[in-house]
Amino acid sequence: MTRHPATHGTSNRSCSTGGVALPAAHPLARGDYVDVADLHGQHWIAGPTTVDDSLMGVWPGLDERPEIVHTARDWLAKLQLVAAGCGLTTVPAVLAPAAPVGVRVLPVRGGPQEHRRLLLAHLPDPLTDAAARTAAAFRTAAIELDTVR
Repeated sequence: MTRHPATHGTSNRSCSTGGVALPAAHPLARGDYVDVADLHGQHWIAGPTTVDDSLMGVWPGLDERPEIVHTARDWLAKLQLVAAGCGLTTVPAVLAPAAPVGVRVLPVRGGPQEHRRLLLAHLPDPLTDAAARTAAAFRTAAIELDTVR
């Protein structure tokens, strides 16, 4: 039997999504926001589904079955697929500034908002100075991103 050391969570925050990533040439990318009704019938780039996380990358609360045209595990891969014009995906606020050329990240108005939980965990040993600074930077960024809204 393999024993795994216990972990100790240092941060547990709920973060809202940054919005939806669209190819810059997409008709919905012309405005300052996207209305949730305009997301109907769009092609989506999602993450692989798991038991705990259904259709990550698809706007929550769509009243239709989304058309998933590509799946990718990595957020940056999803954004490159968006830049290539392959579809839309949701983007966590922390990654919105990393959107490549050819991608616009816009807020979505109407309908439910997507919320994700951010958990930073570590072994119960004391944190090194570098790890403590990293944890503090993550915590600060998550708080700042939530207060900008």
